[in-house]
Amino acid sequence: MGPGKFLGMVLVLAGLSGSVQATQQSVTLAWSPSTNADVAGYHVYYGGASRAYTNMVAAGNVTNAAISGLLGGAEYFFAATTVDSAGVESLFSNEISYQVPDSGQLAVLAVTAANQSRTYGAPNPVLTGTVTGLQNADNITATFSTAATPASPVGTYSIVPALIDPDGKLTNYTVTINNGTLTVSPVPLTITAVSATSFCGAPLPPLTAAYSGFVNGDTASSLTTPPALTTTATAASPVGSYPITASGAASPNYTITYVNGTLSVIASAPALAVTFSGNQLVISTPSLSGWIYQLQSTASILSPSWVNAGTPLIGTGDVLQFTCDLSLGLPFQSFRIALSPAGP
Repeated sequence: MGPGKFLGMVLVLAGLSGSVQATQQSVTLAWSPSTNADVAGYHVYYGGASRAYTNMVAAGNVTNAAISGLLGGAEYFFAATTVDSAGVESLFSNEISYQVPDSGQLAVLAVTAANQSRTYGAPNPVLTGTVTGLQNADNITATFSTAATPASPVGTYSIVPALIDPDGKLTNYTVTINNGTLTVSPVPLTITAVSATSFCGAPLPPLTAAYSGFVNGDTASSLTTPPALTTTATAASPVGSYPITASGAASPNYTITYVNGTLSVIASAPALAVTFSGNQLVISTPSLSGWIYQLQSTASILSPSWVNAGTPLIGTGDVLQFTCDLSLGLPFQSFRIALSPAGP
């Protein structure tokens, strides 16, 4: 490609947009690519008079360029050239012109996102807003989005509008965008102290809690501070009922309420029931949840030496049964059941 040639390129006005400053505008120019394989780039020229260009933008080897800083109310003329790998520049392309709207002629358009709220773990509400200032029934609409998801913690999140302008009318407006706010608030959580039973003079059983209201797959381990479970009863407390209280749990995602439980201290362990079935000795006892039952035996009640007989059982609230095989010749003469609190 030599000087004086211009190969297969047509310059067009591809798009217009208002700039940050109300007195200035920008335009986007586009052109068809040159058919010359040696084209290394394109230059865009423009100025305030036809074929008298005062500015040049080296666009590179692309087929569009944005020209900014155009003064409102002024008319500009644009043309482009190709440049080959040796730096040789072609003749100008066809010329196009554009009359920049005067800033005083631009209508004011405002898009405002509506504020919304929801609780932690809930889906986002439908995001809405308003577009005001439209002229001549221009087809300009808005969508609204937020970065918040159901898993987002309690807090505030921006609701951001985006304008849709399929007909390229926004250049006729000075646009103001007003974000909205999505407020995510805590969700209720109830922590209940689980009721339990203890024997007078025995160690207290472990105190536990039940939870109602977790969302997003959260568990007790999701709390920033777990609840403290306490009771006024001790191992020396007489028979009676004592409150079990839960308190002190914390999480920014939950509003926590508590329900007390009851620790019932009873007189003693229930009596054992003994039955025989062939060589099998069956010892039965009612059980309480939260306690471990271990059958023990001794050969002499006068000088007892208690040893465990069989596997311990966990109390379920139902009757537990221990079976001993008498054919083994073990020195089973006296039996007892030892109780201890089950672990947490």
